[in-house]
Amino acid sequence: ARGLPDFPEKEKVHIGEELADVLIYTVRLAHVCDIPLETCIPRKMAMNGAKYPADKARGRSDKYTAYQAFADAGGRGGRGAT
Repeated sequence: ARGLPDFPEKEKVHIGEELADVLIYTVRLAHVCDIPLETCIPRKMAMNGAKYPADKARGRSDKYTAYQAFADAGGRGGRGAT
């Protein structure tokens, strides 16, 4: 469920701290490696959008190849069909 309704507030705070660590390390690593996140992130989001079309992938966890099979079948089958 969205928002972790069954998690106590203390656990939500802990998860937030862990997520902050991941973000801090990611930003620092990008900086050290001279990798511009401001161009990498939009490019990766566009790639993911192409691999996982929202109208086929929303609410699913199939591998991206399932959506390619769906497209190859002209939208008439494959595991990615909704």
